[in-house]
Amino acid sequence: MLKKNRRATSHRAGQLSRAPNGVIYRVKYRTMVDKVEEENWVDKQPYFCKYRNMESGASKKRAERVAKYAAMFSAMGTEPRLRIMQLLLSAHPEGLVVGDVQRKLEIPNSTLSHHLDKLKNEELVHVQRESTFLRYTANTQALQELLQFLYSECCTRNKALKPQDIVEICK
Repeated sequence: MLKKNRRATSHRAGQLSRAPNGVIYRVKYRTMVDKVEEENWVDKQPYFCKYRNMESGASKKRAERVAKYAAMFSAMGTEPRLRIMQLLLSAHPEGLVVGDVQRKLEIPNSTLSHHLDKLKNEELVHVQRESTFLRYTANTQALQELLQFLYSECCTRNKALKPQDIVEICK
């Protein structure tokens, strides 16, 4: 059992402490401890699956996917990066060298480098070194995943849009 003066004085009032025998105590004063009833301690912990507070494997995986797609949208969320993506898609599958992107969009090199880095970090573009040049191509697989994510939410689950309307927009 805890020695009142030695052990409890190292804890602040109101702090929970565990004795060597496993019993949980709440420090009431600097020199006194009070045993906490186990029912009160359990009630302060999160409830388990039957109350739906614990994340299941599927919902955790879905949350990770949503976070990934949100980061991708964030990367394309500025006007220069969106223009870069449009340009790279128009030059697909060959892609463009950085100098060509800079000339066509008239973006300063340092700023362009920053934007391309952000798109690369979110795996929206691929980079390939060709001697002293860097060739950027759009990652169509990542864009397809992004569009499938949106399509599954708007067109299959809650039918917010008709699939024909999306096809008409693309034409």
